[in-house]
Amino acid sequence: MPIEFDPGPLAKLDRRLDDMVKQLEAFGNHFGDILSDWQTEDIHRKRAFTLKWGKRVHKAQTTVRPHSLHEMLGEHAYQRIVLHTPNVKRGHIRRRYRGRVYRRTSTRPILRSGLLELLQARLNEALARLKW
Repeated sequence: MPIEFDPGPLAKLDRRLDDMVKQLEAFGNHFGDILSDWQTEDIHRKRAFTLKWGKRVHKAQTTVRPHSLHEMLGEHAYQRIVLHTPNVKRGHIRRRYRGRVYRRTSTRPILRSGLLELLQARLNEALARLKW
């Protein structure tokens, strides 16, 4: 004796789950753009450093540098060429540095708490667009 059932409610459930998956995939594609927009608009960076990868599992990562990459590379070149070269006069001080290039460090946080709150608000707004 075969069992019969009405596929109507299951078909609606299947469509609804498919719509949820499509919305999550679209959000995954849009997630990297949200991070890039946050860096360019809220932090006022000319070029946001955001990595996006993954086709099935969408991932995005943003890196906030304390200084621009151009400024960091410029200082590295300055230390390598000028400060590490023997017998180079810089003002009235003669410097002879041997060893590696020193990176700038600071004990202050890179981001103010207000900028993190702006990022959280942007992400909450994007999540609110998901309608199930």
